[in-house]
Amino acid sequence: MRMLLRLMLRPAVAAVFFCATIPALYAAGAAPVWEVLRINGDETDNAGEELPPFEIEVRDGYVYVMANRQMKVEVFTILGQLVTNRKVQPGVVRLKLDNRGIYIIKGAGNTRRINL
Repeated sequence: MRMLLRLMLRPAVAAVFFCATIPALYAAGAAPVWEVLRINGDETDNAGEELPPFEIEVRDGYVYVMANRQMKVEVFTILGQLVTNRKVQPGVVRLKLDNRGIYIIKGAGNTRRINL
């Protein structure tokens, strides 16, 4: 009877352990690093075009965020935990995330999913 109980409880205990410790492992690592690569001035050469508020590109382990206006950008794990956030200026910023995985990026009322 005890052996059956142990076999039944073992997966539940493992699930609770991993759900509780994986976000903590990310938090224990180094903080994500934001780098400003370019800041755009008040350039109005695209006056007639409707540009998206921001674009995201993943390349070489970095996440590049190209914004056409000032906005708050938030990065979440696939489990919904906030990894980092920052108010970015119009231009290009680069974010280095240490852990590979799926992330959710929110900014200017838009949400995007990325694979790193």
